Amino acid sequence: MNKRTRPWLSGTLMLCLAACRATNVAVDTDDPYRLAAGVVPLSQRLSLRLDPSRDDYSGTTTIRIRVGDRTTRLRLHAQDLEIRSLSLMRDGRAMPVTHEFGEHGLLFVDAPDGIAPGTYELRIEFGNDFNSDGTGIFRVEQDGRSYLFSQFEPIDARRAFPCFDEPGFKYPWQLTIAVPEGISAITNTPEESTVAGDGWTTTTFAETPPLPSYLIAVAAGPFDFVPIAGMPVPGRVVVPHGKQKLAAFAVETTPPLLAYLEKYFDEPFPFRKLDLIAVFGSFPGAMEHPGAITYSDQFLLLDDSASQSQKNVLVYVTAHELAHQWFGDLVTMQWWDDLWLNESFADWMAGKTVPAVYPEYSGDPRELTTTFEIMDSDARPTAHAIRREVKSTDNFFEGIFLAYYKGKSVLGMFEQAVGEETFRAGVVRYLHKFRYGNARAEDLWAEIDTGTDPALAGGLRSFVDEPGIPIVSVSPEDGGKFEFSQRRLLNSDDPGAGQSKWIIPVAYKFRDGDEIKSGRLILADSPVTVELGRDVAWILPNADQAGYFRWNVPPGMLGRLGRDAGDVLTVRERMGFLSNLWALLSSHEIDGDDFLEALAGMSDDPDPAVLTAMLDQLDNVRKTFVTPALRDEFSDYVSQLLQPALERFGTQSSPDDSGTLAMFRPRLLLWLDDAGRDEQARGVDDALVKRHLDGELPMSDGVEMALRAAARRGDQALFDSLIGAFETAESPAARLTYLRAIGSFRDPAIVAQVLEFTRREDLRRIDIRTVLAHVAAWPDNHGMLLDWLMSHDAELRGRLADEDMARIPDMLTVCSPDKLPTIKAFYGAPERAVPGIDSELRDDEAEVMECWNLRQRELPDVSRFLENAASSPGTPSPAGT
Repeated sequence: MNKRTRPWLSGTLMLCLAACRATNVAVDTDDPYRLAAGVVPLSQRLSLRLDPSRDDYSGTTTIRIRVGDRTTRLRLHAQDLEIRSLSLMRDGRAMPVTHEFGEHGLLFVDAPDGIAPGTYELRIEFGNDFNSDGTGIFRVEQDGRSYLFSQFEPIDARRAFPCFDEPGFKYPWQLTIAVPEGISAITNTPEESTVAGDGWTTTTFAETPPLPSYLIAVAAGPFDFVPIAGMPVPGRVVVPHGKQKLAAFAVETTPPLLAYLEKYFDEPFPFRKLDLIAVFGSFPGAMEHPGAITYSDQFLLLDDSASQSQKNVLVYVTAHELAHQWFGDLVTMQWWDDLWLNESFADWMAGKTVPAVYPEYSGDPRELTTTFEIMDSDARPTAHAIRREVKSTDNFFEGIFLAYYKGKSVLGMFEQAVGEETFRAGVVRYLHKFRYGNARAEDLWAEIDTGTDPALAGGLRSFVDEPGIPIVSVSPEDGGKFEFSQRRLLNSDDPGAGQSKWIIPVAYKFRDGDEIKSGRLILADSPVTVELGRDVAWILPNADQAGYFRWNVPPGMLGRLGRDAGDVLTVRERMGFLSNLWALLSSHEIDGDDFLEALAGMSDDPDPAVLTAMLDQLDNVRKTFVTPALRDEFSDYVSQLLQPALERFGTQSSPDDSGTLAMFRPRLLLWLDDAGRDEQARGVDDALVKRHLDGELPMSDGVEMALRAAARRGDQALFDSLIGAFETAESPAARLTYLRAIGSFRDPAIVAQVLEFTRREDLRRIDIRTVLAHVAAWPDNHGMLLDWLMSHDAELRGRLADEDMARIPDMLTVCSPDKLPTIKAFYGAPERAVPGIDSELRDDEAEVMECWNLRQRELPDVSRFLENAASSPGTPSPAGT
C-alpha cells in the first residue's frame, strides 16, 4: 500500500486499529477518577453549532463503544455541560438508562437492567457556554470581530463535549461544524462536504485517524487564509481578518522544516493537511493538533521588521510542533506520566532540525543557558524526577520545563553515547511499530536498545526516573591514573533527599603535555579508574557540554583549565565551564571571591555566546548577593567586566553580525545601562528609544532591550508613551515587546500604575502574566507586588487559569525568607487551592532558602571582592580558582 494513503484507511480497518490498541489501556486502580479499561470507545461523531457572536453553543455526539464485561455503569467525561438528552442504543434499540455527574468531570451512565458485553452507541445532546480563559472552546474578540478556538490539553476536552478524555483512548473522530454564513470553520481534517441554508453553513470534515480527545482542534471565525506551497499536503496559515501580511515568514520557513522531519523519521507526514492557526486572547503558547497546529499570534505573526530573536522563536516553535505530528500525534503517550517524553523529544528534535535547515536561526545561546538554569534547580532536595506518577486530579504541567530542557539534554547525551544513526534507527522502529496507537517510554527504550549495549537504555531510564542531577568528580591517583566517581549534587544538607545513582556516559577531554586528547567511559555504581599519563594538566569531564551532569576536579586543575579555556575549549564547553563554576559555588566546592575572579577571567572571550553565559552568571550574582548596600560596588564590577566587550563589538548593529551577536549586543547594552550605570550605553539606548517612538526606527532586538533599559529608569512621560505605543501596535510581537517594557518600570509611583494597568479589560491572560512577571523581576517591587496580588486575588482568579495562579508564588521568590510565611499562608489556604500549588510552594521555599543560605555563607567574601574591585579599577586577573 502506498505510504501516502495509509493515514486514511477504510473505516472498518480504522475501527479495528483503534479497538485493538484501546484494549491495552492501562488503568491505575488506585486512582478513582480514571476511566475503566473494560469500556472502550471505537469511534466518535461530533456535531457542533457554533456562532462566535453568541455566548453559548450546542452539539450532539454519538460515541460507538465496546463493553467487555457485564456492568451496570458506564463512565466517561463531561464537565460543566448541560446534558439535554442521553440514550444508549444497541442494534437500533434504546436501553433504559439514567445519568449523573461525578467529581472531576466524570459522567456516569447507569442501566438498571445491566449492560451485557457487546457494541453500543451512546448518543448525547448537550449545550455549554464558551470559555474566556483559553481552555475548552473559548471565545475572543479582535478588531470588533468574534472568533472561537479550542485548547483541550490536558483535560479540557471534557469541558467542550462528552468524550473519553484520556490519552490512552485513541480512536477515529468525524466532526461536523455549523457556523453562520460568512465565517469559516476548521478542524484537524479537510472539508468533505458543505451545505448552506437558513443563514448557516454546515461542513462535514473527513474522518481523522485514531486520535485522543486532547488533540482535537476546533476554530471558527472570519479568518483569512495564506496558502503554504511546497509541502506534500495542502497547507495554510490561518490569520485573523486583515492580517495576511504577517504570515510571510511562516509561509517561507515551514516547508523545509517539514521536509527534513519526513526524511529523519522515514515516514511521510501522517495527516491530510497542515494549517498553522494564529490564536489570540488567552492562548499562551503553541499546540500540536494534528493537521491544525495552533500558535499564540505573538509567535506566528511577524511583520517585516521582526527581530532575529522573534524569527528564531518562530522557527524553533514550528520545528517543535511539526516533530509532534509524529512523536505525540502519530504515536501517543499511554498516560500523562509520559508527557515529558512528548515534549522532551519534540524539543530535542527541534534542536536537530533548525541547525540543519536554518543555521542562521540556530544561534540563540539561551537554549543552552536555560538548560543550565534547570540544572541549578535540579540540585535542590525538592527536585522532581522527569517522569513521575500522575493522578487524574494533578496539575499535569507541573515541572514541564524540567521535561523540556532536562529531557532533551538527556536524550542528546544518550544519542551521542549510542551513536546518531543507531539512535535514529530506534526512533524510526518505534514510530513504525506504534503508528496510530499508544506507547510508553519503555517501548522507545526497547527499540533504541536493539543493537546497543543494554546498559545505555538503563542509563536513560535512570535519568528519567531519578530526581536530581549527578556530579562527576575526578581524583588523581598514583602512576598517572585518575578516578571518576559520582554522587548526587545537592545545594543542601537535607538528609531526606537521598543519594541516587545514575548510569552516565561520560565523554571527557584532557591536556597531556602539549596534546589535547579525549576518552569515554560509562560511570555507574562503582568509581572507574583510567590511566591517562603523568603529564596531565587538566581534565574536562564533560566534553562539548554533551552530558547532563555537573563536574568537579582538583582546585589546581580547575585553575589551569580556566586559563586554557579560551584556547582549547569549544564555545559550548566554555559556556558549560561558566555554568559549572556556579554549581561549584552553590555546593560549597569553591568560594564566592574565586567565582567572581574566574568570571572576570572569561570576560575577554571572543564569542558572544560565551559572554551571554557570563551575563547569566552575573544575574545569579546580582540576585543572590547584591543587596542595596552593594549596588554601587557591583555597578563598578559590571562596568569593568563588560566595557571591553562593548569596545570589541561596538554599539551599532551591522548587516555582517552573526545571529548570536545580533542578540547579544542589545543584552550587553542593557546590562551596562542598568547594572553598570554606563553613560555611553544609556545614550545608545535612549537614542534607540526616541527614534523608535518617533516612528523612525522599526522594532528590533536592540529596540526591545533599549525599551526595557529605559523603562527601568523611566519617568511618567515614558510610561505614557509606552502605553500609547502598546495601544496602537499592529503586530502581536510588537504588542508583547511593549508589555515587557511596561512591566520593567521601577519608580514606585509608576509601578503602582503598571499594576492597575493589568486590570484593563482589553488585556488578555497572557498579557497579564507578562506584565506581572516583569514587575516581579526587580526585588524592590516585591513588597508592593505581594500586597497588590493579595488584595486583587479574587479578580485575578476570574481572569487567569488555575495553572497561572499556581505559578504566582514563584514570581514572589526573592533571596530572603521574610515574606515566606505570608506567601505560604495566603496561597496555601484551602479556599485558594489550585492543582499543583502545594508542590509549587515547597519548591519556592527550597529556592528561597538555598539562595538565603548561600548568601549568608558567601556574602563576606563577595563583598570584599567587589569592594576591592571598586577601589582598584581594572579587570581582575584571568580565570583561576
